[in-house]
Amino acid sequence: MDRPLRPEPSHTPANFINAATAYRSENGKDVVYVSVDQGSSGFYSLYRYIVGDVKSGGMDTWEKIGVMANTAANGGSGTIDTKNNLFIRTAAVGGRYTSNLAVWDLNKANPSDPNSNLDIGIQLVDEAGNPFPMTSRFGIEYDKKNGQILLWDGSEQGTVWTVTPQYDANGKLLTTWVVKKLISTTFTQPDGNFSTGVLGKWNYIEELDAFMALNEFSNITGDAEVWLYKPFSTTTTTPPPNGGTVDEPGMAALLLASLGILGVARRRRNTAA
Repeated sequence: MDRPLRPEPSHTPANFINAATAYRSENGKDVVYVSVDQGSSGFYSLYRYIVGDVKSGGMDTWEKIGVMANTAANGGSGTIDTKNNLFIRTAAVGGRYTSNLAVWDLNKANPSDPNSNLDIGIQLVDEAGNPFPMTSRFGIEYDKKNGQILLWDGSEQGTVWTVTPQYDANGKLLTTWVVKKLISTTFTQPDGNFSTGVLGKWNYIEELDAFMALNEFSNITGDAEVWLYKPFSTTTTTPPPNGGTVDEPGMAALLLASLGILGVARRRRNTAA
């Protein structure tokens, strides 16, 4: 252990610099998980922010439910694996702390003793066993339909990577996960090469089972593009459109579309409603 784990005097974070967040609904309440570094040390604590019911006079509440001791981070982004009930955030720093992800088991969340819920450091490797070049620039989101985590940092334009949490036969979370490269069915790609990182500009839209990405701002057009990524189900027998193929189980093709397609999808949904 590289530093003492002391309880903080307040459950409310003092700042939110370089915080990584993820939202979900729990028992009918809006809940935001926040991984935040309170002292610019690179060690983050995990908080749960529960929005109160305003109509009944309910108050918002903060709970500290975990601490970071096995990994370190410098900015980054986070998501929730709802199948395995994990909060997962990017954690690439370098030096002694080489883990690519920091993971908290939300089943072990204990506001009365947050120090009992330590992070788990995860190493990412490609299918050949080579270290994955993870950085804090990545956007990370969970694909609820296909049970996978999608990563994109924009450095290879439309290239997206997928990974799923790995467990041993006894149900213990393994600390090495295999990352796979997704194959796109279209040639047109966003420019990428983000100056400040993708981070929160990569979001999962459950109603569409798709990912929305905001491209880097263009000085030429004076605008940024919005892209829609549609992962195909790895279990479907329906061939992907545009001649796309799923090369093997666990490898999903991606359909990229412009903002116009996203707008059509919304209009159809509203009309049907």
